[in-house]
Amino acid sequence: MEKKWKKKREKFIKLCWSTNKMNKTHQKTDILIPLGNKREFPVTKGIITINENEEVKKLQKQRPNWYVVTQKEVRNIYLHQQNLRTAIFQKDMTALVKSINKKRVKFLDIGCGDGVNLKEVKDLNLNVDIYGCDYNALRLSRAKALVPEATIFLADANKEVIKENSVDILLLNHVLEHVPDDVGLLKKMYSYLAPGGYALIGIPQEGTAICKLRNYVFEPYILYITDHVHFYKDVEIKKKIKQTKFNIKKFQYLNYHFPHSIIDRHLRKSKKMHDFMERNGAKLWKRGGAGALWIILQKPKK
Repeated sequence: MEKKWKKKREKFIKLCWSTNKMNKTHQKTDILIPLGNKREFPVTKGIITINENEEVKKLQKQRPNWYVVTQKEVRNIYLHQQNLRTAIFQKDMTALVKSINKKRVKFLDIGCGDGVNLKEVKDLNLNVDIYGCDYNALRLSRAKALVPEATIFLADANKEVIKENSVDILLLNHVLEHVPDDVGLLKKMYSYLAPGGYALIGIPQEGTAICKLRNYVFEPYILYITDHVHFYKDVEIKKKIKQTKFNIKKFQYLNYHFPHSIIDRHLRKSKKMHDFMERNGAKLWKRGGAGALWIILQKPKK
């Protein structure tokens, strides 16, 4: 009996050791600026904690739809729209990784949330080291559970936490519209990227006539519940990009929609209707009917 328990104990110790070893292996901190004289970063439940934002905890109680609800729930509402975006993202990501002449490509998702985009990169099985950061600890815990091998850190990307020229591909997906100093963040992204690196940016295009009709006439309550501080049009975001040293490699229009979110949501439940709206919206409304923009920027190689 004693031998039996001894073997079980040995198995348990071995399991704990291998799990601890795995966690250490996955905490790659080479893109992070060291915290003063400390050699190691504090880690809580697999998440590197650099700086916490106490305001987020208040917002989680005040606005749970924005700060607590899982991204999977939101994704299911707009399933076909999200599937289209995923297909575009994964196709572009694959091409960009192959174009970068490195054994391992460093990918960082700024504002990674629940880790949905990290999982999409993982599923590609590319030679990529995956990093994700956010200021919402709750969402980061979900991201770590979804993609355990990713290096996840709690930080405000607007602060000096990421080394210059350390990342090959950066993702900023539906984050820029929340940041007051959006040009400042674009410039920081430029500094984080290695020469020849790419920034992938997804933003809503809410400065169009269709979106204004929705926000100011049909559904004015949207302006009270959203925490967007920018309502971009294509012309406006291009002007802001010009204030940086980035080169625009791709500028794509997506999400041709009906100017009422509830009606639009019901219409898009059908894949045929979704595809019909994307295909014919581009012909009928052209740039002004697109509710989202997908942009790829490149930092010059020299």
